Amino acid sequence: IQVNGDTDIEADETFTVTLSNTENGEAITTASATGTILDDDTPPPPPGLSPDAISGLNLWLDSSDASTLVDSNSDNALNVWQDKSGFGHDATAPSSGQQPGLVGGVTFDGSNDVLGIADASDLNLAVSDGKTLTLVFEAGSDVTSRQVLYEQGGTVRGLNLYVEGGEVHLGGWNFAETVWGPSFVSAGIEANTTYVVGLTFDSTAGTLSGTLNGVSIGRLEGIDLLNAHTGDIGLGAMRQDAFFENGGVKGDGFSFAGTIHEVAFYDRPLDASEQVGLESFLVDKWNAGVSASFVASSSETMFFYLADDVGAEMPPSDLW
Repeated sequence: IQVNGDTDIEADETFTVTLSNTENGEAITTASATGTILDDDTPPPPPGLSPDAISGLNLWLDSSDASTLVDSNSDNALNVWQDKSGFGHDATAPSSGQQPGLVGGVTFDGSNDVLGIADASDLNLAVSDGKTLTLVFEAGSDVTSRQVLYEQGGTVRGLNLYVEGGEVHLGGWNFAETVWGPSFVSAGIEANTTYVVGLTFDSTAGTLSGTLNGVSIGRLEGIDLLNAHTGDIGLGAMRQDAFFENGGVKGDGFSFAGTIHEVAFYDRPLDASEQVGLESFLVDKWNAGVSASFVASSSETMFFYLADDVGAEMPPSDLW
């Protein structure tokens, strides 16, 4: 049966075809049948700015792009998460025993899963006057214990995004050269819920600020240059030291138990309009702020069922 197509995003529609008053009084074996029209229109793109629409992007990990998720053994374990920025900053599992899963995103087990990103001048090996890091994550059932989402640097200089005490913490420090920090902002989060977090440090403005789902969670002053720092960059756990609000810690650990969906890292501080555009896009794309138990998907196909011995021709207008 032909239907009038449109581009409206709408609910599925069900209709019934009933046959009666046959010619010459012939019997109808099945007098009615039900059909369902499932909406097959593609929702409009999320509002705001996609990460690649903003200049300065030098690391972009996007789990919605399956082509960037390398699963060499086809066992739902991630070997490499390829960088879409064009700069080649792929995130790689150090060993087979540390590979995150691939169920609903890049899923870390809270035990020893971690991805490492190689040191690079546009990430951490050069003096920086500003950066913006935006990360989309879904918290697991535990938001109390310390769990690192992203960290670079060590106990002298660096940046850190982590979960602890029912909050997400975003901050930076530079205890040599320009001497500032530790400077952290934080906000409350709930278990099994998706969030977009943003950290921006801007030495020209002298500020470090954080956002959660596009809303400011704090702005600190007294920020200066962030000097070059080695030490592995860790995604989903600490690698080779980090600093937290209550002090520095040596070694590896503090594995995240949850899912990381997307990471966008800029080698400059985004301005307010760029940050609002980016976070609006990501909040909408990933249903941020919505508990995982309430997120549902809908079918976008169309089908029609009618018994084989029932035939009907209907003008398109009669299906609506």
